[in-house]
Amino acid sequence: MIEIFENAQTRSDPHRSRAGRRLNTVFGYRSLGLFTTADDVNKDNVINATDGYTITQFGTLRPGDIKYADLSGPNGTPDGKIDTWDQWEIADPTTPAIIYGVNLGANWKGLDLSMLFQGSGMSSFNTYGFMTVAHFNNNSNSSYEYYDNRWTPDHQDSKYPRAYSAPTNNNGQTSDFWFVSSSYLRLKTASLGYTLPAGLSSKLRMKNLRIYVTGQNIVTFGKLKFTDPETTGEQGYPIQKTILAGFNITF
Repeated sequence: MIEIFENAQTRSDPHRSRAGRRLNTVFGYRSLGLFTTADDVNKDNVINATDGYTITQFGTLRPGDIKYADLSGPNGTPDGKIDTWDQWEIADPTTPAIIYGVNLGANWKGLDLSMLFQGSGMSSFNTYGFMTVAHFNNNSNSSYEYYDNRWTPDHQDSKYPRAYSAPTNNNGQTSDFWFVSSSYLRLKTASLGYTLPAGLSSKLRMKNLRIYVTGQNIVTFGKLKFTDPETTGEQGYPIQKTILAGFNITF
């Protein structure tokens, strides 16, 4: 975006200015991981000034909550609170800047192989949703993705925050904690076949016989593992892989 209307506070701040960046670039907070039980010095299950943590975030903080970076106040220095001045560029837009594909094929002595690779680059995916947040939108369901990777006192180096009865204001902030690169390379389709020699086919009273196996979404390389980077929406969908085998006969 060469020119865009924005208020003077963001326009004059090189970290927060929208001009000169891609459309829909994501702005939010920089995360510093999750608070641990070691941060709760006085062991009351609350992290605040009595534990030596004096930065104001969002609501009551507990072990297993997200910790944010105090990047700058209006004067360009840390100011002891997390607010809009700390919202910097944190991720690429969800729309890829690069979309590509490659078709490959080969034939040799009756064997034929065809492959389609496709992918995208310079994009991100917001993983905050029902698969990664306990009781998302006050729903009682939680997925195995969250359940197996949530913070607990015995699993503090975890992928997701602690469990809670409803989404917390602190952990629900837009931050790089939830954004993952959705760039990927996928072997979208591949087909391997074998056509019998004409002489052998004629002995079987056929003009042509081809045996084949084909697959879709065979393998995907990328950082986004639990959902399909090709889908859009609140949370996306798991990757569906199919393998088929068959034969074509011409009489």
